[in-house]
Amino acid sequence: MSMDWKGLRELLETEDRSEPVVSLYLNLADPGRIETELNSLVRTAHKQLDKDERFEGNRRRKLDRLLSDMHRRLRSEIGPETSARLLVVFADTDGLWREYRLPVALPSRMVIRQDPYTRPLGLLLDEFPRYAVLVADARKARLFSLYLGDLEEHPDVLIRDEVPDRVRAKKSMAVSAWGVYSGVGDQRIQRHIEDHMHRHFRHVAERAFSWFKAERFNRMIVAAPDERTLSRLKDHLHSYLSRRVRGEFTARPDDDRQELKEKAIERTREIERREERELLDRLIDHHLSGGLGAVGLQPVLDALLMGQVHTLVMKDDFETSGYVCPEDRYLSAGAASCPSCGQPLQPVDRFADEIVQEALNQGAEIQHVTIENEGFDPHGIGALLRFRV
Repeated sequence: MSMDWKGLRELLETEDRSEPVVSLYLNLADPGRIETELNSLVRTAHKQLDKDERFEGNRRRKLDRLLSDMHRRLRSEIGPETSARLLVVFADTDGLWREYRLPVALPSRMVIRQDPYTRPLGLLLDEFPRYAVLVADARKARLFSLYLGDLEEHPDVLIRDEVPDRVRAKKSMAVSAWGVYSGVGDQRIQRHIEDHMHRHFRHVAERAFSWFKAERFNRMIVAAPDERTLSRLKDHLHSYLSRRVRGEFTARPDDDRQELKEKAIERTREIERREERELLDRLIDHHLSGGLGAVGLQPVLDALLMGQVHTLVMKDDFETSGYVCPEDRYLSAGAASCPSCGQPLQPVDRFADEIVQEALNQGAEIQHVTIENEGFDPHGIGALLRFRV
């Protein structure tokens, strides 16, 4: 099961549903607790149906069956070897089933209401870069989107142009798309080929820009069989696209889709590692200079309390315990009472997930990092700030 961005958009746009939707967010960060947590969510959902007058009679019976079916299906599908940290499922009694697995965790919860509870997922997905992957040669081009490890081709952007490969200038001389063979060459024929190629790359660039205006992807990767073709392709791109090019690789449009996917993913990993280094260097510089940077658990919690966090930065394996107010979402590293309602705070084992959720609620960006940084690693958590207080 892979990320289906098109399916998610369709889900978000669907209106006038006849049956309520069960929205499940299941934290997979601790494989040893997945089944226990799933059991608890399903039991709680059954109890909530007992108290909700909207779900009675046949509708109630169908929902009970759906919960039992979801429970059984997910128990059989989720294994301890999963690399995902969050499972999201939307299901209803009319046959809807949308399933997403993401590399960032959020607290587990199950919601039953008339429409899908998508806000946490929508906020989270906005934090992941979406790449356009443009692969072209002198005659053909293919355009893909790469998102959360899924390479989706857009066949409506497939381009094939008639560009002559070779023209016989004279009996003793041949001209190809990249030059003249067997003689001094005929400049007129060469210009004819060059004109065809210019029109082809201009056509590719126009189609790519039209798709960008419709889809608004974050970044772009370009590929071509050789440096010369790659240079021509990039020279024709609109400036909006040129600014979004983050990487490139060697490939042909006719290459196997799986091979293109592997090359594109490897390039995105290199891009993300480079950007992680730049992000951590900037964070530590701001922190050490007393500027807009906070490093460590308590400074980050203080910044969240003041609404200062612009970008939450966290090691992908960062875990800690803490306390939360279930009513006001107040977060604390130590036991105390909530300053808003005065109620005792509740202990939370996966406190990092609560921090991510609060940062998302405040509109902050989330950046998980995997590389090492001497100034950051002893803490594992930090934040770039919007302002100082």
